Amino acid sequence: MLLKTIIRVGNKGGSMKIKSLNEVISFNNNFKTAINLYLSLNKTEKILNYIPTKSSVHFMNEYLEAIIRKNEHATLLVGPYGKGKSHLLLVLMAILSLDRNSLNFKIINQLMKSIKNVEEVGDKTTLNIEKVWKTKRFLPVIINDTKGDLNQAFLIAISDALKRNKLDSLVPNTYYSEAVRRIDEWEKNYKDTFIMFEKSIKKKGYNVKSMRGNLKNYEKEALDVFKEIYPTITAGSSFNPLTVSEVLPLYKSVSEKLVEDYGYSGIYIVFDEFSKFIEGLDGTHAGHTMKLLQDICELASESANSQIYITMVAHKSIKEYGKYLSSDIINAFTGIEGRIQEKFFITSSKNNYELIRNAIVKNNDIICNIKDINRFFSEENVKKYYQLPIFKTNFNKEEFINIVLKGCYPLNPIAVYLLLNISEKVAQNERTLFTFISNNEPFSLARYVSEHDTKHGWIIGADLIYDYFSGLFKKEVSNELVHNIWLGAEYAISKCTNNDEKKIIKTLALINIVNKGEELSATEKFLSLGASL
Repeated sequence: MLLKTIIRVGNKGGSMKIKSLNEVISFNNNFKTAINLYLSLNKTEKILNYIPTKSSVHFMNEYLEAIIRKNEHATLLVGPYGKGKSHLLLVLMAILSLDRNSLNFKIINQLMKSIKNVEEVGDKTTLNIEKVWKTKRFLPVIINDTKGDLNQAFLIAISDALKRNKLDSLVPNTYYSEAVRRIDEWEKNYKDTFIMFEKSIKKKGYNVKSMRGNLKNYEKEALDVFKEIYPTITAGSSFNPLTVSEVLPLYKSVSEKLVEDYGYSGIYIVFDEFSKFIEGLDGTHAGHTMKLLQDICELASESANSQIYITMVAHKSIKEYGKYLSSDIINAFTGIEGRIQEKFFITSSKNNYELIRNAIVKNNDIICNIKDINRFFSEENVKKYYQLPIFKTNFNKEEFINIVLKGCYPLNPIAVYLLLNISEKVAQNERTLFTFISNNEPFSLARYVSEHDTKHGWIIGADLIYDYFSGLFKKEVSNELVHNIWLGAEYAISKCTNNDEKKIIKTLALINIVNKGEELSATEKFLSLGASL
């Protein structure tokens, strides 16, 4: 049984002096974690919106020192969803790749001022940013679309990077550009073939103009159609203009030309969403794909005057994918493990609470108008929550009040603790710690605040977190503990007769999923506090 006895606790809320939490609470949208590195690259507001923490600055400094020392050319950055890995790399790419001019130096200077204040690592990191800024810049290459084969993804990425930096003369041919070239050639020199081509693509819903346009925009569906009909109009030959072996010399050649002729230090590749790529990998092509990654890592490690770096971003170590991936894929990946340096993006507990505090923006001038707010911030209430080992271990009393109790309001401290741990357990790209806080969607904190009225309590408990992540609990079939707790909770909820009972069940389910009894146990007292009853 998930819960033998339902704990019934009366709601202590009251009427309010102000109409809506919207008057008090807003959200720092800088904390939305769905940062697309390709779209956000070198955007000033994204750079300046970076909130440095001790952990993230430490990792930034490691990457900067690798550039200065010219080592650790191939790395795997591992960390849970929603911890800021992409934003960290976005800022790093800005430091490495922005034009070395006075306008951009002002941006970097503002960034350094915010980093300098971070205890222990701020000063050293600031000095390393200055050192790297004085060197020649890198060309950032972002791998963000691996729906086709990986070879193609690398070719498209380098092509996009060169065009983005107005280096069109170095742009290599790709499947897409080669397909357009073939169409042009047929139209000019092979009229019969061109007529057959027109008829074939018409059956697929294309005309020549739309096919050309879609290929120029790197639309995979158009390329798939082109490749499908290609044999029917060329006597059975397959469309395969580029091979894997061409990727390595191409990257090496482009890097050398960038250094020799264009004043660059080399190329920095970021393979964003590497986890999604691994999860979607076809076992039949695993060996071939991993061989390409192995070769890229070796090319980077052996680069000398024209530097090449590659960082792959994953939300967990590859060995942790055992239940998701076939043994063939795991074994194929083993071949590149020796070529890369794994870096685990682990943030301190205090850092995590500080990030939540910074994500929830409060109007302190009118927060005092909330009825019973002083009771929630009272010494008596502080004692109730501060007795938890997780808070006593990581915070002194004053820090707990400022960072957790007041800083993370309107979430109660136990709800904040559960949010942090649940996001590490089950978070995915569309559901993370900060999407819960900032995204205006069902059961998010932002939606709760926007729809809040005097019929609801003013302190948010763990039940809202359960509702937000419930869909992920349902999908966690490979994690029997999480899925079974969710099944039990849903059954118990269906038997509840009022909302307070449901809140208790949901809080209990989260505590059991977190499964850290030494930090938070499922006692009547903590269940009541966690549910804000």
